[in-house]
Amino acid sequence: MDRPLPPAIVAVLETLGTELADWVQAHRDSSLAEQEQAVLTCVRAALPRLLGAVLTLSARKLDPGMRRTVEPCPRCAARCRVQS
Repeated sequence: MDRPLPPAIVAVLETLGTELADWVQAHRDSSLAEQEQAVLTCVRAALPRLLGAVLTLSARKLDPGMRRTVEPCPRCAARCRVQS
């Protein structure tokens, strides 16, 4: 990969990695079922933050500079400012 990873995404993944590493240290020799559940729990908890980081970077309408643009309302088609 020739470009750096976005800091917002990296931050979420670093937090996830730290949480998993902490769990591993506290639960040595745990069963496969316990490990699977811990990984699923940690990943599911991180998904909203990860999705938020990805959407913020990929959706131009979420860019603070673009929020002033006028867009049609998805319900009534009236023109209004992008809210969030």
